[in-house]
Amino acid sequence: TASICAGGSQLLTTSGGTSYQWSLNGSSIAGATSSTYNANTAGTYSVVITNGTCSGPASNTSTINISNSQAVEITALGSTEICEGKSVSIVANINGTYQWYKNGVPLANTDQKIYIANEAGKYMVIVKAAANCTSSSNEIDVTKIPPPKGSITSASDILCEGNSMILYVTGGSSYQWFENGFPVTGATTSSYSAEMPGVYSALIMNDKGCEAETLNTLILKMVQKPTADFTFDLSCQKQANHFTNTSTYENSGTIKWQWDFGDLSTADSFSVSHIFADSGKYFVTLTAVPVACPQLSSGIKKEVNIIAGIQGIKYFPVRVIKNVAYPLTARNIGQKYLWQPAAGLNDPFTRTPFVTASKEITYTIKINMENGCSTVDTLLVQVFDKTEVFVPRAFTPNANNANDVLRPIVVNIPRINFFKVFNRWGQLVFQTQKTGEGWDGKYKGSVQPTETYTWVFEGTDINGNIIKSNGQTILIR
Repeated sequence: TASICAGGSQLLTTSGGTSYQWSLNGSSIAGATSSTYNANTAGTYSVVITNGTCSGPASNTSTINISNSQAVEITALGSTEICEGKSVSIVANINGTYQWYKNGVPLANTDQKIYIANEAGKYMVIVKAAANCTSSSNEIDVTKIPPPKGSITSASDILCEGNSMILYVTGGSSYQWFENGFPVTGATTSSYSAEMPGVYSALIMNDKGCEAETLNTLILKMVQKPTADFTFDLSCQKQANHFTNTSTYENSGTIKWQWDFGDLSTADSFSVSHIFADSGKYFVTLTAVPVACPQLSSGIKKEVNIIAGIQGIKYFPVRVIKNVAYPLTARNIGQKYLWQPAAGLNDPFTRTPFVTASKEITYTIKINMENGCSTVDTLLVQVFDKTEVFVPRAFTPNANNANDVLRPIVVNIPRINFFKVFNRWGQLVFQTQKTGEGWDGKYKGSVQPTETYTWVFEGTDINGNIIKSNGQTILIR
């Protein structure tokens, strides 16, 4: 007895004769006269064997049963439209041995009743069931839905402190916003109002349920309000007063600095120096303006009292003997002194240095005062060969700044004991002990007439010797 699948056949074999006749259910089968026969119909098969003149039936018969194949149907357990990265399960309706196919190509390692399809294509299965009969299933067409695509945009990537920035996303029917990788509760629309700095992204979903991350992320940087501040060192008239910027602005981005000195002058540097032409009270303002968020500007105003400066003066020339040390004296108004050039001086940092000169030289004396201000005086040192006193023989006190004053011109005489002037009646009209001071042609405020006047001089030279001289001078008007 044998079972075959519908449409199949079973080979029957016999031997022992020279000719044969196969029968089905007792009826001879036309043309079935060889030692073999392919049986494809259910029933009982027998054969008569002939050898020469002798013939007889075979010792046994063979029964063939037909096994009908079961119909195979496959069903998708979900939508056959799948998203990128997703899949759909396809299941066969009968048990057996399975071989799944995609687009007519057998799939490896697929002897399961359920196949998980994650690619687009046409799927079917061949099942070998009872009696090893195989059946082919219907086809299921699986298609892939393109993933949604979209980007995040905003007016700027700068977030000004205390404000918000609207972020936008496109490409889907619903969304989920993320801040620094974490979902934002309730943020499921195409726009989001961000109030904190960070990295923003979004998950895009289409109407098929497919989702994808945005093509980009957006990094929002926070610009914080700066704190303007400054210090200053001096408050001196007609000198460079230094203003040092000490503002806090590390998280404020690029800053535009605006200085206002209260005297119609401005500046835009980080730290500045400024010269005030006049003394008095000024209000200096520094404003820090973040370029990206000008509404976060910060300003500070400080009162600066500018001290009236002491005007530099030109000393009366000092006349010395060549290569002989001679004392110089600057005004006693400061704490520090600097004589320049230092050539010929024993100490350029004292108020009273000694000079040893071989040729004429002009010194500048920078005097720094207790309040931090300074001034610059000048002194001409002239060089002569001997100690002497010279008084002009005439002078013209007419206020034209030329020979207006009668004074002694001394060489190597640091101290004047007295210089006296007498009129023709012997009346003392002027006297002094100060170097550089002289008679302006007036006595008790009254202009003196043109005539000859007598002068007498006494001084002490560098060696302590008393030097005396006298003579006459004509006052010319």
